Amino acid sequence: MKDFRAICDGKTDAAPAFAAFNKWAVTQTAMVQLTIPSGSVCAFTSNAGLWWAKGIKNLLVVGYGATITNNGANSPGFFLGGKGQFADNLHSARLATVAAGSSKVQLQTPKQASLFTVGSYALITGFDLQGIWRAPYGYPSNPHWFEYVKVTSVDISAGTVTFAAPLKNTYKSTWPNYNSGNQFEVDAGGPATLYALDPSWDTQVEYRGLTISQENFQTYAIGRSVTYRDVKFTGAHCGVPTQNYLWQAINTDFSACNIEVDKLITMMVLDRVTMHLLKFQSSSTDLMTMSNSTVRTQMSGTPKKAVISDTKIADFRPGAYAYGRSDEVVCKNCVISSFIPAGVFESGFGSNPVQVSYAMSNGVITFPNGTSVLGATNNGAGKVRLKVESTAGLASNNRVNVSSIGGTYEANGGNKLITVIDATHIDLPEVSFVNAYKSGGVIGLYAPRWAVPGTNLLWVGAHGTGPVFKVLDVTQDQKFTYIKTDFPGSFPAYAGAKLAIRVHPAPKFTCVNCSGSADALDLNNAPPGAPLYSYSKRTYSAATGTTPGPRVPLWGTLKSAKFNVTTPHSGPGTLQFQLSQFNNWPMLSSQSTVSNFGPAINMGVAGQRTVTPTAVNGMQSLDKLGVPPSPATLVGASHSGPMFNATTGSPAQITVELTTDQGISQ
Repeated sequence: MKDFRAICDGKTDAAPAFAAFNKWAVTQTAMVQLTIPSGSVCAFTSNAGLWWAKGIKNLLVVGYGATITNNGANSPGFFLGGKGQFADNLHSARLATVAAGSSKVQLQTPKQASLFTVGSYALITGFDLQGIWRAPYGYPSNPHWFEYVKVTSVDISAGTVTFAAPLKNTYKSTWPNYNSGNQFEVDAGGPATLYALDPSWDTQVEYRGLTISQENFQTYAIGRSVTYRDVKFTGAHCGVPTQNYLWQAINTDFSACNIEVDKLITMMVLDRVTMHLLKFQSSSTDLMTMSNSTVRTQMSGTPKKAVISDTKIADFRPGAYAYGRSDEVVCKNCVISSFIPAGVFESGFGSNPVQVSYAMSNGVITFPNGTSVLGATNNGAGKVRLKVESTAGLASNNRVNVSSIGGTYEANGGNKLITVIDATHIDLPEVSFVNAYKSGGVIGLYAPRWAVPGTNLLWVGAHGTGPVFKVLDVTQDQKFTYIKTDFPGSFPAYAGAKLAIRVHPAPKFTCVNCSGSADALDLNNAPPGAPLYSYSKRTYSAATGTTPGPRVPLWGTLKSAKFNVTTPHSGPGTLQFQLSQFNNWPMLSSQSTVSNFGPAINMGVAGQRTVTPTAVNGMQSLDKLGVPPSPATLVGASHSGPMFNATTGSPAQITVELTTDQGISQ
């Protein structure tokens, strides 16, 4: 940086020097290397160098022993890449449905092909996870499916754009659209959409040896390829992936950081990295590989696919937890101290359970998109009453988004509690009426973040979690959104008063040579790629006596339960093993019938007993076994753990192998 007269003493503003470097570097065609001498502390105390890395095609920054910092300011001092999506609705185009394998797309408005340039990169997306009806907000967009594509041909007259490689995913024009952005907010997409990207996205940047300090902000580096090598981040926020084809951190220190992975990341690589927290709210990351690393406190959520090896995770919670779904998790040689699956949990709008917030008939779940506001008055009790186009599908105690009301501004905002008065009036019981209504307004509901087509879902009700059912498609008309599933009829009767929906956190899960918690050890035994909680194999020793063991979580229809007494009890008296201490593992045999699964085994007789939906084989005297109902669906962990009925000091042991069918094809 000496060539650009940077003074890196930790006090003097170095931002103008970095801006001068950028002005020169963007004109270069070969790789540019910037060296920051050891001991330098380059302070960005103005915004003059905010985009100092933007527009450089190939940048290597070497700064072993050096620091770049915003000195703890209340605004970011720098971004470390370029720009991606444009924050408006002028750079996107809706597409006709296009199948995986195609390399050409048809624009619904042909003249919009002029947005795209041969040799540039674009972004194709489908299925919005976060949009709000007619209320543009949020950057970048949050689609489940997306791909960065390089444009090789543009035909404006035909309205077609051709890419260098075939598409990996199918993108449908019939998926819902909740908002299309505006002049200040990005188009949320939803239906198949092609975005022109800022040219500066096409960049390759690497940072080596630096300490990077922006204590109060996440450090963004948007671009095609971003690498941190031998870097240390300070503070709680640190560097995060966002709008990258490749984002990787190698031998990098995030030990104090809460890494909240953003959206639109194709590949994320972590190697020899130490982190405090790692979070995946959204499935808008395709693949993460992590090796030789440590997550000290918690890893919450996973992307579509996570491949983890030789890594210690204090608390592992797989499954994107706020938006979309995770498809597969692979762990090899991992130490997992605590294991609690995540996955999106949909409990309804506000305090209403799912069966009140939504309607369901013939396997189709329905909810309104929203409604237009036509007026606002005092409801007579000092609260806001809205006149709306229609209240169809809305329910009292829902919480909704209210936006764009002129005059009665106090009504605008998210998470507004509503009371439905009649077919055209809604009260906001938590909002006092202050200002006279002038014009406009929208009540909006939210994109179904849990209902990506192809997603495996589980009902959550009074008796537990299950059974599994699947989203087949999602469509929309002007008033309602329709989620087609393979679950027959309406909401299940066994759910009780409060029904919820859970996204399956890991339809494919593999653990090889994992250690740590009892659950982690058990996951080793499952077949590779089996759905999480479809298999358990645990060995119990009579030395534990009457102390219950950890409860065993299982979802799905029971295929078999095998009880193998490998070391029989040979002492005085009888010894019995109970799979559930109080014989109260709930099992569903129909939508209205719940029974308890409570096998008990005589530990005095060696050998295997097998229970299937049609038979009991190998049963011995004093065993308590029976053919379960058909179907017999396990809905989570037993209500009490496994135990022996006496403390005997016996060396007796039993291995219990349980297998279920969740109906998930692999």
